[in-house]
Amino acid sequence: MGSNFLVRAVVLSLMCLLASCSEDNASPKCDNETVLAGVKGALYRDIAQGGDQRRFYNSLDFKDIETVKLTEEGRMCTARLMMMKKYYLPINYEVAVDDKEYYVTFSGISEGSRENIYKIVNGMLPDLGSE
Repeated sequence: MGSNFLVRAVVLSLMCLLASCSEDNASPKCDNETVLAGVKGALYRDIAQGGDQRRFYNSLDFKDIETVKLTEEGRMCTARLMMMKKYYLPINYEVAVDDKEYYVTFSGISEGSRENIYKIVNGMLPDLGSE
């Protein structure tokens, strides 16, 4: 009886190990600090219009980060973008790997939301009625 239990435990452990290996790919995880800095960098280039980069980066944070899908190229992620510890906005981003370099792109942010992010980070009141 004891050896039967041991065999089941070993098989279960191997199955868990194989399952975790098959889901893993070369791209960094969605909550990796470097990936999140890459998302902030992409947002800064798209939204900040030459504003204070340090203030922009310090004004943003991410909550409820999840991996939505694993692909051959990388990971598709979702999170809530928190601005000034007060406002939240859903964001999607993708981490893609190419020859051991990775690239981060974001999506799911409308033009009105981009304007509001700019306003919030620069101390202006957002236009919450247009969302």
